[in-house]
Amino acid sequence: MPMTISIYLRSLNFCLRLFLLCLIPCLSNAATPRANHVPADSFLVLSVKAEALIGKSKILESSTWAPLLEKLALSQPTLHEILLDRNSSGLNLQTPIRLYARTDGKDSSLPSFGLIAMVKDPKKTDRTLAEIAESLGLEKRKGKGTRYGKEGFPMGIGRKGRLCFLLGIAPNSKGVESVEDRLNEFHQAFLTPANPKQFPASLKSHLNQSADLALYLDGTGLAKIIEDFWPDDQWKKLLPALDDLFNRQIGFHFQSSPGTIRLTATEYSRQTTKENADVPRITLLDQLPGDSPLVARLSLQGDSFRSAAIQSIDHALKFLSNGKINKDSNLPGFDASASELLSFPSGDFVFAGGTFKSRIIPTNSNQATTVLDPSFLLGVGVSSPITFKRFMAGLNSAKSLDALLDIQNLHLSEDKSVIWLSTFDFLREVQMKKPLFPLSKSRKKLLENHFFALDLDIQKTNQALRKLDSLSYDQLKTLSWAQDFAKLTLWSSGSTELTGLIKAKDKSLHGWEVFAKHLGQEMIDSINENLYRAISTNNFEALAQAIEKGALINANDRFGHTPLHFTAYRGNARMLQYLLRKGGNPNARGRHDSTPLHSAAWGRNVAALEVLLEEGSDVDARTDEGETPGMTAALRGEKEILEILFALSADPHAKDRHGTNLIDLAGAGGHRAIVEMLRRIGVKNKNPLHIAAGLGEQEKVKKLLQSGRKINDRDSFGATPLLIAMVAGQEKMVDFLLSRKADPKITAKEGYTLMHGAAFSGKKSLVRKALSLGLEVNARYGVNGITPTDVAEDEGDALPYLRALGGRTAWELGRKPDSTDK
Repeated sequence: MPMTISIYLRSLNFCLRLFLLCLIPCLSNAATPRANHVPADSFLVLSVKAEALIGKSKILESSTWAPLLEKLALSQPTLHEILLDRNSSGLNLQTPIRLYARTDGKDSSLPSFGLIAMVKDPKKTDRTLAEIAESLGLEKRKGKGTRYGKEGFPMGIGRKGRLCFLLGIAPNSKGVESVEDRLNEFHQAFLTPANPKQFPASLKSHLNQSADLALYLDGTGLAKIIEDFWPDDQWKKLLPALDDLFNRQIGFHFQSSPGTIRLTATEYSRQTTKENADVPRITLLDQLPGDSPLVARLSLQGDSFRSAAIQSIDHALKFLSNGKINKDSNLPGFDASASELLSFPSGDFVFAGGTFKSRIIPTNSNQATTVLDPSFLLGVGVSSPITFKRFMAGLNSAKSLDALLDIQNLHLSEDKSVIWLSTFDFLREVQMKKPLFPLSKSRKKLLENHFFALDLDIQKTNQALRKLDSLSYDQLKTLSWAQDFAKLTLWSSGSTELTGLIKAKDKSLHGWEVFAKHLGQEMIDSINENLYRAISTNNFEALAQAIEKGALINANDRFGHTPLHFTAYRGNARMLQYLLRKGGNPNARGRHDSTPLHSAAWGRNVAALEVLLEEGSDVDARTDEGETPGMTAALRGEKEILEILFALSADPHAKDRHGTNLIDLAGAGGHRAIVEMLRRIGVKNKNPLHIAAGLGEQEKVKKLLQSGRKINDRDSFGATPLLIAMVAGQEKMVDFLLSRKADPKITAKEGYTLMHGAAFSGKKSLVRKALSLGLEVNARYGVNGITPTDVAEDEGDALPYLRALGGRTAWELGRKPDSTDK
């Protein structure tokens, strides 16, 4: 068994490698491929326009994807070389690449699969195939064309004419036929020309429609596999109930353009349905609340809806009663059959929702899980009120329905021709029979003109969720994905085609670029998860194992920090040295272009700083704000670090982009010794009032004010003496300046407030002071919306106090409404 698993793991790796090779773009304006290259019995076909996807996603130019591509260069140099020279593979990528799956034949449900691409230069393609075959230990097979394989290996690659292919088979647990025989049969069948008349019209129609990404599913093939491989248990008896679902051929097409991703889903098995039938007007729409992030409408033909529902219930009843009860049997407690009871719905449904309430549930691991309970309103049209009352009477014969609704905090309301099921949030509107905020004209038009329509304001839902308490890391991560998208709209005017639009928040970006950015970050975070855990627990052995398994040392996490930044901040010099020896870049750039040297200075870690300097870290590296490591050390009060940096020629006169220098920052930190050292070496003090306020020199402040300095003077950053005193934690100075009518509401550049300064000081008393002055707990600063909770000192009592006041980080609150991440 271990050998079999190993073979298939290697096979999967091989398949992925060839698929990556095929995804390398060549030319745009892809041409439509010949349909008969795909086997007619395929039940799954994935079509990819490589040029479109890679070009629109911009992964080759993406800073997020850069470390992933670097890893590819180390592990698969051939593929990386092809990425750099897109013509070297010899493949004709003007045509889409097809990945398909099928079953072996009429007597077997074992799946087999293939990957096909067209060839532009046969000699180059043969050379590429030979290199891949050599790396996998595959041997060249005899016969026409080019083919590579290996005994017992369930995949093969090859070329015949202008067709390059990968063929593979699923394992056969029964062992009736050898892998070699099955693969040879598949190869022979694949290369045998198909009869065009036998090619399904649905698959042909699907392949003729152009898109960046397309997926075709034939449910009959999936059903055959499920039926043959499902164990002979009681649940297998329920499979016939799914026949209507499986007996369909459906195609999905995805196309990206600036600001949007467009989806088209087509059911080819029902193409005879009239698409332009009149959409009935329903009064239920008049009661939908227009301020809900999500509104939807579904109208089904009454007869077809009831027929499908009754058929499903019939299967379920037979299954549960072992064949004793069916749709026509009188049900106990109802005095009616399922067929009769299910005649009450008209087939019209409306829905509103998109907001949630959170519940914190303790777990056995001394942690808590946050559960999100949706708030919603569901309306169901009723065509037979009398039948509905009989249905409800049966359900509630022992008050069981009322008890269940009470437990779930749900309310059921009945009207003449509609039933409303809602949470408490919508109960008032149901009882008033009128929404507080009616649907907008555009939303109402969308719902009125389609049998099915859905409109979701993603930004509004995102903001509503972020207001909840104690969201988990995974929940916040999902919201960080969602915040880059603005809206989802789905609609259908009939039963065979569904159209959808996902709109990006940044209209200038292709939808694939937004998606690829998050996908790349997810991959990096997954790869580096064990590495960060090892660093946080100071587990050197685990760190070494994570690197051995391919951790990305120079990749930023979703918060913009590399493992080097994190290690430098935490101060484990041995780990840092090991990371650098294993390829870590001592000048790696994190968010805001900070380097590990900045992190070492911020973390007050001299040993880590010395390791970085020995490995060539730039002593005057600047962030996007122009801050050097020396400036970080000055603000943090690290005199020893400053002396080390100056000894290595760091510039003591450096200024950031606002014009702030080291003496300004040392004063803001309240670090007298550093201020005096900087004075001795000639660093200019252009803001004596601010420096005196930061150092708590009350008499000097009085003299400067008497000499004509203004109480609300601003330095180059826009900070007042009061703000500097707050940052430095000088409580007596803060009180003095306030007594002299200093304005606490004046903010520095980009919205840095007095509350930010109080949080930075680490003192609860100053946070309380700022709160009493009317400052916001979650004030936002800069493009990324940094909050007081973000800047609060870890060791002080300000941070837990801010949390108790409802303080959140920028990541928890999400992007500012008027900003976009850079």
